[in-house]
Amino acid sequence: MDNRSNIFPQPADVERVADYIAGHTDPITGLIVGQPDGVNVTVFAPKAKPVNPRIYISPKTAELKQAITHAINTMFFNEVTPGGALATSRIIRAVAGVTGLDDFEVRFPTEIQRSENTELLTPGTIEWL
Repeated sequence: MDNRSNIFPQPADVERVADYIAGHTDPITGLIVGQPDGVNVTVFAPKAKPVNPRIYISPKTAELKQAITHAINTMFFNEVTPGGALATSRIIRAVAGVTGLDDFEVRFPTEIQRSENTELLTPGTIEWL
């Protein structure tokens, strides 16, 4: 799925994983292995929950917008988990790490963003102020 533009599992992906967990042939032993008796595993695809930051930057250049977008996307990739939370300070740290800024202010989000266990916070559209 790494080569897809949408990395969220599709129904066929969820079915393939559920079937694999239920039982598959071990490539070394040739034996059927999988989910043990008495254990219930639920396989699902998380739903995207976009966070759309509103950020003031100075100077407002295409290069800085691109660098900030990359920094925020990287932060989401490395730090966000299903059922997790995202503090505004994490976005601030990502933006602050970009060189070339004279000034910036993250105006949204101003509160911790939370996701349910079936959701994953994702970078949404940045509104540049």
